[in-house]
Formats: sequence, structure tokens, C-alpha cells
Amino acid sequence: MAKNFPQERRALEILDLKIDVPRVSLLPQSNRLATEFDVVATERLGARSYAGQLALDYALRYDEAQQAVRMTDVRVRRLQFDAAGERLQPLVDRLGSVLAEQVLKDAVVYRF
Repeated sequence: MAKNFPQERRALEILDLKIDVPRVSLLPQSNRLATEFDVVATERLGARSYAGQLALDYALRYDEAQQAVRMTDVRVRRLQFDAAGERLQPLVDRLGSVLAEQVLKDAVVYRF
């Protein structure tokens, strides 16, 4: 999985995201994986960058056509940016979770 990272993705055409090498753990009770990433979000217009952390869990599915294992049913557990502060953190939680789920939906975990 680590060989597929770091990844760079665009979100809502306003942010460039760099998702660093993941830290993975098993969740056998729910048949899922948990993963934590360090994330850097860079504004495309202002070029300001924000460092943060993303924690999520997900199931896996096999994509036979692409011969790849992909993330599915991605659920964001925590998204936190160091510069957000207490005032902006609720907005980051709501908006960031939706963005992260969209960006990581069907992400390739392994390719045969």
C-alpha cells in the first residue's frame, strides 16, 4: 500500500491535497481497516498550505477490470488541521469529512 503514496489529489478545484504514507491497522470486529495519514492542503489561489491529520476506516473491494483492490465505504473519523483553531474546527469537521470521503472513494490500495 505504501508504494501508492504519497498521493496528490484536487478537491473542489480549490485545494490541492498531498496525502502522505499511511499508517494502517486492522479492525477485525467490523471487518474493516483503519488508516491515519498526514495531509497537506494547499489553496490553489492563495498558495497557503495547512498541515493536518486524517483518520478513517473503510472496507475493501476487488476491481477485476483494473486488477486492483480499492477502498470502499470510506468513513472519516477525524480530520484536523493545525491552523484551524477552535473556531474553524467545526467547519473543517463537516466540510473536510465530505471532501476526504470524495477524494478517497475508490482509491487504489493495491494493484496486481
